[in-house]
Amino acid sequence: MMVLIIVNMITGYLVFLGDSQKQAKYSPQRPQTLYQGEMRPVKMYIQNTIHYNPQTSLGAAQFSRLLPAGGHLVHLNTTGEDVTYTVAMFHQLRCLDIIRNDYVSGTSSPLLRHCFNYLRQSILCLSDTRLESVRSPLAPTLVSLSSDHVCRDWTSLYAAAEMVYNSK
Repeated sequence: MMVLIIVNMITGYLVFLGDSQKQAKYSPQRPQTLYQGEMRPVKMYIQNTIHYNPQTSLGAAQFSRLLPAGGHLVHLNTTGEDVTYTVAMFHQLRCLDIIRNDYVSGTSSPLLRHCFNYLRQSILCLSDTRLESVRSPLAPTLVSLSSDHVCRDWTSLYAAAEMVYNSK
């Protein structure tokens, strides 16, 4: 029996839903993912970078180029009608840019709270268990970011989003 666990991080409660409760929200006509193929593993070297400086116009341009031409939304027609979706990775990147923009402008947009909660929940959902080395418990930078990580090849997801965007 498959069990879905929902974690409410505010109250700390765990909610367990069995298959019958989960089935009520699942629709086989609704696509669950944009990219249906296998995303091959790729290495990413995680490090501090001079790119994506949140306080420069160049950094803002670099953040905006993280989204495909159609933005974070895709429009699919799988049931005879156009339905708009957001791809989770692009939604996360869009939220990161909203937080960056609010940080730079000193404002709080209506989406700020949504983005913080969405990113928090996404991080919890993916639960990266990789161990990261600590430089010094007293230093300003506690964690060494210089390391190789194995990720899923996100370029295939960009290609799929561009293909959907260009087919309209």
